[in-house]
Amino acid sequence: MDLSQVLVFCTDKDTLQIARGLGLNAYYDEVLFGDVPTEAAGAYGDDTFAQIMWAKIASVHLTIFLTDYDVLFQDVDVIWNQDFDVHPLDFFQKQQQSTNNPDPEGDFDLLFSDDGARTVRFAPYSANTGFYYVRNNNKTKWLFTSFVYISKDLLKMNRSHQELMTLLLSEHSMSYGLRVKVLTDHPSIMGGFDYHVNSRTLMKDIYVHGTKPKPMVFHMYWTHSYIQKIEFLKQMGMWQTDKMCVFGKKELFNAADGENLKNLCCAAQPIVECTYSDKPSIVSCVGSPK
Repeated sequence: MDLSQVLVFCTDKDTLQIARGLGLNAYYDEVLFGDVPTEAAGAYGDDTFAQIMWAKIASVHLTIFLTDYDVLFQDVDVIWNQDFDVHPLDFFQKQQQSTNNPDPEGDFDLLFSDDGARTVRFAPYSANTGFYYVRNNNKTKWLFTSFVYISKDLLKMNRSHQELMTLLLSEHSMSYGLRVKVLTDHPSIMGGFDYHVNSRTLMKDIYVHGTKPKPMVFHMYWTHSYIQKIEFLKQMGMWQTDKMCVFGKKELFNAADGENLKNLCCAAQPIVECTYSDKPSIVSCVGSPK
């Protein structure tokens, strides 16, 4: 899969070195991201989590202001299916056109994956802010400018990037005509809701029996911390990074040497491990705890 259009926003220098060592386009700014913690968030919504959420806002804001490109934003826990017949960028560009308005000026300004949560907190959109497409225009530039203005203080209060985005989407839709679409129940985009709430039969039909097609992307959201995220991905055969490169000391490998990184860190086959017997998996995890 072509990764030439991927830009990784890094919140520390070590990650910048690793991303560039792997041949990815990567960006880091000490002024913007120097205060972002280098350690992972301990849990959803803690202080570290809130600070990292600000970096997500800044990355999209910078891109649409400093370039003419549309943006497909994604968290790092989004797995692309390289066998899918359409590149994710092409997919969103095709989805962008409104089915009931053929006028190019009537295209959607933002398209989101569906979070699955149907609570008042995320109403009316239930838009997931870990995987979404932004059309570069004046409406979206004003949206993300507004986001930057309010985010620092409000993120400390409610600790949810997604909740703030929902509030702004509603305001800008009503006040400025921002056009938003959520790809609800789209078979090409699956994630945490499908994993935790939908039946295990669906996951097995897709990933074990092959009786249903694999989605274009799978986003492992709805997790307490990155520890559980990795455990769920391993159960589903979606993890191919050696534990030394996740939990080991960075001094053990040369981050600038891409081949060295690939040989030490990247497994040729998925690393499958059972942790939970009550969660979907591609192998039997009957003996594991719930």
